[in-house]
Amino acid sequence: MKRDRPSPLAARGIEYGVAGRAILRPLDLALHQGELLGLVGPNGSGKSTLLRLFAGLLRPAGGRLLFRGEPYAEANRECRSREIAYIPQKIIAHWPISVEQTVALGRLPHLAPGRDAGPEERRIVEAVMAETDVDHLSRRAVDTLSGGELARVAIARALATRPDLILADEPTAALDPSHQLAVMELLRSRSRLGLSVCISLHDLTLASRYCDRLVLLDRGRLIASGDPSQVLTLQNLSSVYKIRPASPDLTADNIPEHPWRPL
Repeated sequence: MKRDRPSPLAARGIEYGVAGRAILRPLDLALHQGELLGLVGPNGSGKSTLLRLFAGLLRPAGGRLLFRGEPYAEANRECRSREIAYIPQKIIAHWPISVEQTVALGRLPHLAPGRDAGPEERRIVEAVMAETDVDHLSRRAVDTLSGGELARVAIARALATRPDLILADEPTAALDPSHQLAVMELLRSRSRLGLSVCISLHDLTLASRYCDRLVLLDRGRLIASGDPSQVLTLQNLSSVYKIRPASPDLTADNIPEHPWRPL
């Protein structure tokens, strides 16, 4: 992993709450350059809130959020729009525009006002549509797509931005097994080239197989952070998820990985 640049995002004692209820308790977390970081934890643990804070969609109630080592709020907004791409958990098609037009929106932060997309923009859009397997849908209106197809279009739009950091909230939730693997393979390959990726996942086997590091949250608290084998221990699975292995032969060192592989 390439870590020669400052952490693209870092939280220092960051917290968030609504109407006196703590949703995210003070935590420290830094994202590394060229890392695929997975946020795991039960429903309501604070994963989506943390991603929305990182994306600048929420303001922390306390602590500091840093972008390239500088206070997040002071960072140039145009710079942030080029360097950070956010994929929400719920993808909603508001207008009946085509898939190609939707993916091309990812290039807007790089275009000067009034400038039309040129050959380079079209090349980038075509490339990411092929990578996410939506190129055959290019002329379809996005409001006619299935949930899984729409999710892949959202990923393509994020990649079209050519960001330094992608924040994705459960990007594989609506995908079939083949596309789950394809998306995780794609994100991991991009991280190896220097892209920082922070995603929330409920599939612990996918998280264990593809993520360089996992952060386990529970009721707004950071429970564990580190290598997947250090985070997905039998003790953490029991205390946080209230689950245990189906086989008594399983230990913390041999929790099975995702059983499928791409053809």
